[in-house]
Amino acid sequence: MDFDDDFDNAGDQQQDGEEGGDAGPNFDDFFGGDASKDGDTARYMNDSVIFLVDCRKSMMTVVEDGKSQFDLVIEAIVSFMKTKVITSKDDKMSLMLYNVENANNPLSFKGINLAFGLENPDADRIKNVINITKNFNTNYKASDKEYPLFEALWLCTHVFKDVDKKPFTKRIFLFTNEDNPSATDSNQRNQAFSYAKRLTEMNVDIELFPLKKPDSRKFEIKKFYADLIAIDPEDASAGVIDTSNRITELTKRIRQKIYKKRQLGSLDFFLAPGVKIAIRFYTMIHTARKPTPIQLHTATNKRLNTATKVVCQETGSTLHKDQVGFFHPLSDEKVFFQKEDIAEIKKFDDPGIKLMGFKPKSRIKSYHNIRSSYFMYPDEDRITGSSQMVDALIK
Repeated sequence: MDFDDDFDNAGDQQQDGEEGGDAGPNFDDFFGGDASKDGDTARYMNDSVIFLVDCRKSMMTVVEDGKSQFDLVIEAIVSFMKTKVITSKDDKMSLMLYNVENANNPLSFKGINLAFGLENPDADRIKNVINITKNFNTNYKASDKEYPLFEALWLCTHVFKDVDKKPFTKRIFLFTNEDNPSATDSNQRNQAFSYAKRLTEMNVDIELFPLKKPDSRKFEIKKFYADLIAIDPEDASAGVIDTSNRITELTKRIRQKIYKKRQLGSLDFFLAPGVKIAIRFYTMIHTARKPTPIQLHTATNKRLNTATKVVCQETGSTLHKDQVGFFHPLSDEKVFFQKEDIAEIKKFDDPGIKLMGFKPKSRIKSYHNIRSSYFMYPDEDRITGSSQMVDALIK
């Protein structure tokens, strides 16, 4: 149920009723307010996470204190869910087990069991996850056969449809100790790459949590995963990722992913006429602020939706957008303008950054800094080759 609150804005938006619905100056509406509040201007989005856990036989090998890698992964997931209950109870989580004997999923794929779909974390759900390790051999059972990874990714696209049109970020946490799945089947590997690309187009981030291989060798990402998902460039160049079987280390790594790194935006970087690359930019630091309070109905405790209406001071009637004007006082006169006029003034070129030239680092002075800096990163998804061009510019 929506509850509309009428706000009489006549006092703030009219000058003694002289101009009917003409509003006074409020330039924050046009210029975006204080630029230092960039962390707040982005609309908050809830998080949705699918835990995709490999359950092959090697994941069941005891590695620490009588626990297998699978047991450690479940404990880390439980820790993550407990934190979310406290910090972001409106987020959604799903658990998908693949390479299991007892399959259960809406697309009827073999070897995949969707333990539960995207749901809000709560005490009952956490208890069910804890009990998975106790009843694993009965309800799921590790498979001797390796099933195609692309089918698990395909199922993830299906699960994310529940939040596709809602303000949710989408992530997949992939836990495995196999660095080269479907090694002998090029068709399955290509399909995995295809579905990973489709997930990227859906703005889904795949986070890899590699575990130590059964023979204690390091996880070699160049065999498969470097082409499947975005990997840190230093890890990709080294060709391996340090892995751990310790629950403390695994829990720490997964907790680092609780808060998704949200980009502030994406721009084109023009290097020369007809030559451009794509970049993403992030804020490195900004002031921590209290979350926006949520208004609840006192009787039902349901969330309220607030609607603002502009009311004429003279007649008391509600004004529509086309009845509201804007002006700026200049001397004894009022200079009227429309929102379109401000938009035209603000635009002097297409959005982007242009390379004007180069200067030595010695020319940069400490007093040139006016605020915290942005971090720019090449956006390979929009323009292929952006990473190579940035690397060439740095060198």
